[in-house]
Amino acid sequence: MHPACRILLSLPVFFSWVFLCNAAGQGRDSTAQSAPLVRFGYQQRIRIETTDNAVGLSKDARKGTSYLRNRTSVWARIVPATSLAVDVRFTNECRYYFVPETRAFDEDEIAVDQLYLTWDKPARLPLTLKLGRQNIHLGEGFVVMDGAPLAGSRLLYFNAVRADWSFSPSRRLTLAYTYQSERDKILPVLGDKKRPLAEQPEEGIMAYYATDFFAGGAQAYFIRKNTYALESRPGTVHVNCPGVRFDYPVTRGLSLVGEAAAQFGSWSGNTMRAFGGYGYSRYVVGGKGFIPRSATLGGIYLSGDDPTTTDHEGWDPLFSRFPKWSESYIYALIPEHSVAYWSNFVSLYAGLSFDVAPELTFSIDYHWLLAPRAPEAGRSFPGGTGKTRGDLYIATLSYKPSKTLNGRVVLDHFKPGDFYFDGANPYTWMLMEVLVNL
Repeated sequence: MHPACRILLSLPVFFSWVFLCNAAGQGRDSTAQSAPLVRFGYQQRIRIETTDNAVGLSKDARKGTSYLRNRTSVWARIVPATSLAVDVRFTNECRYYFVPETRAFDEDEIAVDQLYLTWDKPARLPLTLKLGRQNIHLGEGFVVMDGAPLAGSRLLYFNAVRADWSFSPSRRLTLAYTYQSERDKILPVLGDKKRPLAEQPEEGIMAYYATDFFAGGAQAYFIRKNTYALESRPGTVHVNCPGVRFDYPVTRGLSLVGEAAAQFGSWSGNTMRAFGGYGYSRYVVGGKGFIPRSATLGGIYLSGDDPTTTDHEGWDPLFSRFPKWSESYIYALIPEHSVAYWSNFVSLYAGLSFDVAPELTFSIDYHWLLAPRAPEAGRSFPGGTGKTRGDLYIATLSYKPSKTLNGRVVLDHFKPGDFYFDGANPYTWMLMEVLVNL
């Protein structure tokens, strides 16, 4: 059967899930329940992804893929005392490939996605402690978001100890220590396929302070990342990263957001110095229908390594290797370094969002992508001689009829520039997703 026919046949099943889960979600929303001692939950994410040349930017390589990702999570929260809680979650994500047809169905493994203890106000202190496997998201995720970058969006967790001290309702200090091995060696995995979580063992030490900033907010942080050697990857990395972030409402409807960080330390025995940051302004128009709800204009800068020096000047994305700026371009980065490895990257971008209907939103974004450093001569990829990565267009249609259900369709198109080899092909990438939370 032709792959396109398989996709078309799968669409009725895909959208049947939307309507069935929508009905179930509306029924659940109307039922009020008090919080029990033990709570259970369920999450289902059904996603279809398809692309032609996102990896390698070459039609001749025939690396186009189309597949169904089905991620299932079940969780429980146990509250043995007012100030104590235990959270546990199990996750599996299986895949069925339409293209290439030679790829077998992958049932994958069942992993412990979360398992942590929360202790609120120990000794009546304004403190919250979390110990165990947990998600950590600081700020907009510029430096800390994903502790398992090679697991994709299947898993995001950190094995961590975290403390949040609230000096006041508007001032909080977060301290955390994290450790991630190259694959899960801490908790049992059902049907263990030794899936990689990171290229090398990673350790993090984090301090993140948030406070008011006039009418907005400000954050200051220091992140330390240690990457340890393996027999197959002997290099070690020690990165210190101080940074600041602010968000400030300039006038009614107009806000400015920015973040900047420096990096210094050692990179495989050499000195490391790098810089990264972003900034954008957003104006909330407040329109509906074909009048934009908001307009955004911004820029991103992540330094690149200079191959003519022994120092390393390339930005290291620390614990933020996730699709922050594009769901598709993370795959174009794979031959350059690794998946979602944001470095040597500049974007000047603009976007509009629309409230098409009460439950339906649409956004369109354009990124002019550049690179601070031209590609190293002699490398087969990216293979160009210039600093223009290309043009990236993103259109997103989101649907949220209830608290328990949301869905989206994302369409990306990328036209490569002279940063890439002569004859590099553009790619188109599409995602269709339904997410159910019960």
